[in-house]
Amino acid sequence: MQLKKILSFMVMMSLFIVPCVSFVFAADTSDYVGIEEGDVFIWNVEVHEDVMKDYYEDSNPTLNEDTVDIIVSDEFSGQLDEDVEAWKIVILDIKDEKEKRYSGEDYKAVPYYYNSYYTKDLEAEDWNKVLKYSESFLYKYDREFYRGFTPYADVRGFEARIVPKNMNWRYLVNEADENLEEAKDGEAGARPPTESVAYTFKQVVNGITCFYDEGDYKQNKDIGEWEVTSIYNDDGILKYYEWLYDGDPIVLVELQENFFISNWWIIAIIATGAVVVVILAFTVLKKR
Repeated sequence: MQLKKILSFMVMMSLFIVPCVSFVFAADTSDYVGIEEGDVFIWNVEVHEDVMKDYYEDSNPTLNEDTVDIIVSDEFSGQLDEDVEAWKIVILDIKDEKEKRYSGEDYKAVPYYYNSYYTKDLEAEDWNKVLKYSESFLYKYDREFYRGFTPYADVRGFEARIVPKNMNWRYLVNEADENLEEAKDGEAGARPPTESVAYTFKQVVNGITCFYDEGDYKQNKDIGEWEVTSIYNDDGILKYYEWLYDGDPIVLVELQENFFISNWWIIAIIATGAVVVVILAFTVLKKR
């Protein structure tokens, strides 16, 4: 009888622990904000300048090697230097939701402030500050807004490191495709119709892939295809990013996951089980 009471108590405790832990990690701001003040995010980074050099050599064979080196070294500096090993963002402050004007329209958004860093020696944690108390916004998902915010304005694709946690990637892909169709027909669009033809989009789990066939657009078969994939976790934090040229990586970015936060429910179950085992062992020994 006593054993049944102990087991019943432990089951109730386990049911109590899970929602409590969930509450601790829930954001107390708008439902589309997945960050909290004090959050620190670190991404491992790989940069391959040689692949970018391949692009310039393919797109303009008349460029000599020295000129290509100069172009690439100018383009890949600071955070995109080939020796960079990691990026870091520290969330300093999150403000209340407000109306934010974008392209003549008002949208709901939550402003937040952060410091950003990069390092060429992750083991030594020698961080170089890039931005100090910089302002950014998380916009509540709105199809019209994201339609104008589509990533085909740059071959690097959708490289935002923090996005709303309720992003509807299927809608984003559909809106991007619709925007391109309008551009092809000569309607309002961010790109000329001829270049818009070169872009295609594909939804992936919690993310988007953007393809850009520059060779087709410029009618140069020597130029390979650009491919950019961005994948996010449930809180809207960039989990994985790859920027490829002709199938080879130019930039690879991967979030360093915190095991204890990502797997808190497993830890809670193990902790509850451990307590049950200890109590049972104590009960058995006491009866002896």
